[in-house]
Amino acid sequence: MTRRVLLPALVLCLLRTIPALAQTWEAVDVPTETGNVRCFAESASGVRFLCSVATFGIGTRTFGGIFRSDDLGDWQRVVSYSVLGLAILPGRFGDFTVYAVDGEGVIFSPDGGRTWDNAPPLPGAAGTASIAVMSGGALLVGSYAGTVRSDNFPIWQTTTGMEDFVARAFAFDPARPSRAYAAAMSAADPGKGGVFVSDDEGRSWTQLDPAGLSISATAIAVDPLSPRILYAVAASQLYRSDDGGRSWTALGAQDLPAGAVNNVVIHPENPAVLFASTSSGAGVYRSLDRGDTWTPANPSFTPGSSFNVTALAFAPPRVGSPTRLQAATYPSGVYVADVPVPDGVCQPSSTALCLGRFRVSVEWQATPTGPSQAAQAMPVTSDSGYFWFFGADNVELMVKILDGRNVNGNFWVFYGALSNVAYRVTVDDVQTGNTKAYTNPWGTLASEADTAAFPAAGLAASTAPPPPRAPRALRQAEAQTSCSPDPMTLCVDGGRFRVAVDWQQTPLTPPLSAQAVPLTDDTGYFWFFGSANVELVVKVLDGRADNGHFWVFYGALSDIEYTLTVTDTLTGEVRAYHNPPGNLASGADTTAF
Repeated sequence: MTRRVLLPALVLCLLRTIPALAQTWEAVDVPTETGNVRCFAESASGVRFLCSVATFGIGTRTFGGIFRSDDLGDWQRVVSYSVLGLAILPGRFGDFTVYAVDGEGVIFSPDGGRTWDNAPPLPGAAGTASIAVMSGGALLVGSYAGTVRSDNFPIWQTTTGMEDFVARAFAFDPARPSRAYAAAMSAADPGKGGVFVSDDEGRSWTQLDPAGLSISATAIAVDPLSPRILYAVAASQLYRSDDGGRSWTALGAQDLPAGAVNNVVIHPENPAVLFASTSSGAGVYRSLDRGDTWTPANPSFTPGSSFNVTALAFAPPRVGSPTRLQAATYPSGVYVADVPVPDGVCQPSSTALCLGRFRVSVEWQATPTGPSQAAQAMPVTSDSGYFWFFGADNVELMVKILDGRNVNGNFWVFYGALSNVAYRVTVDDVQTGNTKAYTNPWGTLASEADTAAFPAAGLAASTAPPPPRAPRALRQAEAQTSCSPDPMTLCVDGGRFRVAVDWQQTPLTPPLSAQAVPLTDDTGYFWFFGSANVELVVKVLDGRADNGHFWVFYGALSDIEYTLTVTDTLTGEVRAYHNPPGNLASGADTTAF
């Protein structure tokens, strides 16, 4: 790659408030040479960067580049040509290295962005579109010859699985440092693409739901509290996956501008709060419910202007400072806004789920006379989550809250237990202050459905006791050597047990296969109607040290007719558990295998 000439520093500007702007947005006086801003980046020490691409107009031209500021007051132009993306790799002693892609290759600065040099050419001398740094330090580059990585810069390594795709953006799973996601387009056909996942720090990649989401994807985000919840922008439409990318649901059909979404970011203090950037003059939109509904968030930064929001990012959190959102617009400039979580929005924690406007917590007792303890909460979808008591890999209780107001005027609360210890489920409506509590006595294994939990006015009366447990059947099947997971099959306990569910919407309709989603090594759930609606959670535990058997537990959040089938692939033995229509049950079989 031909070395570029870096121009002398250009110093400019202050932060100022524009009186005509809506409420909290402030304009950042960046140099006019910034052009079309495409990215923000900031080091742990507070050094800020903008990257931009060149623009051309009648009588006007900007060259773009990289702009650096130590204090948000003075900006220095340190690179003088178009740059598409930036990534910062922290050093051991407060220093840091900055990497950038310019469409032709990679450039880097070992001294915190002051001076820049060209990295060695990528394999195949391919052009570049994106760049990111994983928490372990591996560098990922989206190139036109596939994704390239380096964990020993400047030595490049090719990867597998994305040879024909260009990664436009990367995102990472905070709970699994080796897992990365890429939003990509086809190198041969820019209209095609999708979302890819890697579980080995970017060495190999697999496309997620290629039959469902196979269009060009340009942005990706991961819910930090529930990494199974993903957001992607594909063909300028926003999508959400509640099952780790196995299936996707389009968002914003009623309240986001059609075909105009550029990016989505997640509020660092509350993952239910999202912001989306748009084009066609629509501005920025905000959601308080993980993308189900949206409202404009000061959509017109400058009255009467028409612009494209080209970059959107949260500034890194600072102790004692408000959460700030940064928006780059073209041609109207760069803006920042204080964006605290609004009042009346549920605040999740390690011991509380936020399911829409409802905050759910659980207290449990290890023995009948033992002290109460707070259960640990894990979100699963936008309206469901589970709690664990003894260990993070041992799911004990699944909770789901649905909006049934269009059916009977109420919000509905469901839970299915995989444990018979004593516990108390508390559900708080953060908008009205109403509370509902459900108590499970020691030794009881129950599922519950309260379809009058939170009516439009007042608090509903307590629900009826849970129905009896579903019966169990036994049959023998041909032995399998191991379980092979697929969209309709859970493999638990190291792959020894295969779990599947057939369900019927009515007694007269043919059985359908439920969709399976793993949670831990021994637990998973199934959905029937939609990926955001958990219906049945299943757990298989090794209880041989206690009674010589493997144990099967299940908890239902649905009274649909279904048959749960668990197969021991080592012996070929099968257990089938049938739930008749209209029955809501939990089951525990401690002599299953």
